[in-house]
Parts: sequence; C-alpha cells; structure tokens
Amino acid sequence: VTVPSMIIGAWQEAYGGAAMANVRMFTHFMQNVKNKKLVLMNGDHGINGPGPRGYSLVDKERMKFLDRWVKGVKNGIDSEPPITVYWEVQQPEGDPKKSVEGWVTHHNTWPDPKVERRTFYLTADAQISPEKPGANSNEGSRAYLYPTGTELYGDNQQFQVRPYSRGVLNYRTAPVTSDMVLLGNPEVVLYLSIDNGDDADVELTLKDVAPDGVLFVQSGLLRASLRA
Repeated sequence: VTVPSMIIGAWQEAYGGAAMANVRMFTHFMQNVKNKKLVLMNGDHGINGPGPRGYSLVDKERMKFLDRWVKGVKNGIDSEPPITVYWEVQQPEGDPKKSVEGWVTHHNTWPDPKVERRTFYLTADAQISPEKPGANSNEGSRAYLYPTGTELYGDNQQFQVRPYSRGVLNYRTAPVTSDMVLLGNPEVVLYLSIDNGDDADVELTLKDVAPDGVLFVQSGLLRASLRA
C-alpha cells in the first residue's frame, strides 16, 4: 500500500481483536505510506460507517482526509500527527450524529512512548492483582463447568447482562481509588487445560464495574487449537 490511507477503529468493536488489528495494520503494514491517518475512539462496529449509527466525529475526520487527498484541498491535515484518539465519546439524546468527545489527544507513533505498560495477575481467589502469585503450581488455578457462559454481542446494555454463572470465571480488581487513564489494547497470557476434550473456545471480556452500572470495555475470542 502506497496511496493515502485512513483507518478508523473502535475500542468496543464486537468482532474481537479488530481494534488491535487496525493498529497492527497501521504500524506494521503501512510503513511505506507517506500520507496516512489512524483514528481511534470508543464505540462499536457501526460508529465508523456512513449509515445512521456512524458518529458525526467520524464523518468529519473522513471528509477532511478525502478533501485533502482526493480533492486536493489544503486544509492543514498534512501538519497533524498521524494518530488521533477521541476519548469518552458521548451521544447526546442517543443520537450518533450529535456525538461529542470528552477530549482529544494526538500521537506521532504507536504505542505512545509515554504509555506505561502494567501487568496484572489472575489469582485463585478471583482477584486481578498487581502482585504475582506464589510459585506453587496450583496457585491461581480455577475451573469452570460446561455449558459455557455466552455473552450477547451488540450494545453496552446487552453486555451488562450476566452470562450463565456456572460457565464463566469472574475476576475483579480492588476498587480503584483514583482516575486511571487506559490507552491501547489489553493482552492476556492464559494457561489452561481441557478435560474430556481436545479443543475449546475462549472468550475474555473486560468491563468497568461502577456503582452506577457496568461498562463494557473490550473483549476477545480465540479457539484454543488456533492459538499462536
């Protein structure tokens, strides 16, 4: 790819891993593209489309890019950093065409060198802890029973519905006492064994649990036999 190219990614994209794939494509497969743009924001699969679910913020970004590299309009996009992140995008009155951002950051590279990677561990007592479990081979091991718990893909309201409790393992952090800004995609290293079978579908979902409700953040799907 050498022509001007634009990628728009949504963190809550229902097709697990799409946001990470967008970033990987931008950073690894578009290195020779001189004029490129990556736009990231919260939202689901429909926010970057031209239809009624598309965010007005996306429409503006797309038209600005096309005006410059299709029509030749000198609108200043050349001098902007190639990566734009819209934070805490809201839809007043539930209308995507009225979408407004909480704030905007611009980045020259990805991942941003100022971002600090943090490691958390899943423990045997169902915690997400910054402390690494002990060396005991069973430390941190948990099991769940079939049938599996299945979550609905769609909007944030559906993600608040709890899946079948016997088919999932839930882990929680301690209550967060101050604001924590998260940027990027989480990565999970998971060790598992399968009884009475040779394959399994694994789904991991990250949620923000607050006193006023549960907010879906991201999820990922993987068939165990297709792991890298």
